[in-house]
Amino acid sequence: MRIDAIFGAIGRFAVRFRWLLLLAWIVGAFAAVTQLPSLASVTNNNNSTFLPASAPSEHAAKLAAPLGTANLFGIPVVAARSGAALTPADVTAVSTLQAQLSKVSGVSRVQDLGRSPDGQAEQLQVLAKASGGGQSQQTDLVNAMRSTIARAGLPAGLRVHLAGDVAISVDQQKASGNTGGKVQNFSALFIIVLLVLIFRSLTLALTTLAPAFISVLISGPLVGEAGKHGLQVSPLAQFLLIVLVLGAGTDYGLFLVFRVREELRAGQHGAQGDRYPGSRSAPRSILGDLVHARRPAADAIVRSVTKVGESITFSAATVVAAVLTLLLATFSFYSDLGVPFAIAIGVILLAGLTLLPALLSIRLSLLAAKRTLFRGIFGRPKLLPWDIQGTGKSGVWGQVAGRVVRHPVPTLLAGVVVFGGLAFAVTGYTAAGFGGNVTPPAGSDSAAGQALLTKHFPQAAANPTSVIFRLSNPAWQDPGPLATATSKLRASGLFTQVIGPLIELREHRRPDRAVLRRAEGRRPRRHGRAERGAVHSRRDRRRGDVDRRDRLRGRRRGTRPL
Repeated sequence: MRIDAIFGAIGRFAVRFRWLLLLAWIVGAFAAVTQLPSLASVTNNNNSTFLPASAPSEHAAKLAAPLGTANLFGIPVVAARSGAALTPADVTAVSTLQAQLSKVSGVSRVQDLGRSPDGQAEQLQVLAKASGGGQSQQTDLVNAMRSTIARAGLPAGLRVHLAGDVAISVDQQKASGNTGGKVQNFSALFIIVLLVLIFRSLTLALTTLAPAFISVLISGPLVGEAGKHGLQVSPLAQFLLIVLVLGAGTDYGLFLVFRVREELRAGQHGAQGDRYPGSRSAPRSILGDLVHARRPAADAIVRSVTKVGESITFSAATVVAAVLTLLLATFSFYSDLGVPFAIAIGVILLAGLTLLPALLSIRLSLLAAKRTLFRGIFGRPKLLPWDIQGTGKSGVWGQVAGRVVRHPVPTLLAGVVVFGGLAFAVTGYTAAGFGGNVTPPAGSDSAAGQALLTKHFPQAAANPTSVIFRLSNPAWQDPGPLATATSKLRASGLFTQVIGPLIELREHRRPDRAVLRRAEGRRPRRHGRAERGAVHSRRDRRRGDVDRRDRLRGRRRGTRPL
């Protein structure tokens, strides 16, 4: 079978069953939006999850397993009262909240890290199990914790918020969903304005963009469903997919629309008169146009799909092959873009070959019905002498193309100079990393929690880095390597503060002697306030030893192994 016959059959099917196809795509879009998970719900905003197993930080995380935090991630919970110390009722409420949070599904345990130096805030640390559920697991956990806090019946004036990277990531995910909607709306508005300038018709611009817009609504939930079944989705996919689908859909639409306009001019569309062939009255003519497409219009669309369908299909196949090469990237942050993009291009290709011809046929029938109606009311088929079909003569771009063909060498040299210069400039670009602090969305719960954490627990909010050592001899027998490493890190100037695992015994005036904080949490003998690295316990808080507790809290909150 010839390939033209395949696309000809597709075109005839789209024109004949145009209303059925339109209904099917609308129902499909509605079902995808309402029944499938959104793309934002499966995107992972935690960049560390995209690191390969060979990354140094992943190796450090494995070395930290004996410390008791393997497969656990922490979520700080800050309870504070503005301008006043916590009351006994506040302390009781925080203790009750601690017990309630420990019952949330997925929570391993909840630690009380103590009160702030000003006495106005208390910090809890929720340790949750990392079961491999990815972003959806973290979203469910954070939502459950916030629901528990809302039902806790806290005293008036006591504010409780979540902080930390996990809570910020969840709020960023919600904000990115809103941002994706804005990107989609502004992109659609820009494309509509551009198409109106090209076609000089608002209805034709909307008809051309409609398949791309519906494809965005469908492809996002389809990728979301794939993400629920294990497909890793990069956070870049949510924004790039919208732009990719709208751009590709508009491109494919232009191919078909311009070809249809040429076929309509060649087929003398409109020469049959204002009424539908065989009808004797205006109502019958309008009904005939709504039920069946007129022969010149139907033939023009079928011939256009036959000729342009092959170009659209292979153009989409080229894009699919190009985006699938992302799978070869070693960094999964980029390789996880390949499959979502391929799914989206597949959807817009299907829409361009079926939905767009159906919409063009419906639009031509509605225009024919409008001409019949205007002829009966105003005595003429249109109110304004405006023709969007054009004359078919070459315009400005035809003249530009002619000059390029007549002078190929200067055009080639100009292209080499311009694009070669841009390519050379890119060589000086240095990519930034994905680490560093994450910023919570303004007005979110995590933003309020992070502000309280920074105000009342500045060391805990400093986002520290944990350094994991693997020693050949037990550290409590030979602490020298740890002392040397700590002093070198301090002398490097790369860190604002370095808190080592050793405690100087200043009581004996021997700065060279040190005692290692025991991993099993055994509380060492107290030697006064100078021992800032002692293990935190509830008795520390009762005795007001804030410095030791803050330093321990800074170490416990380290989430990015070096």
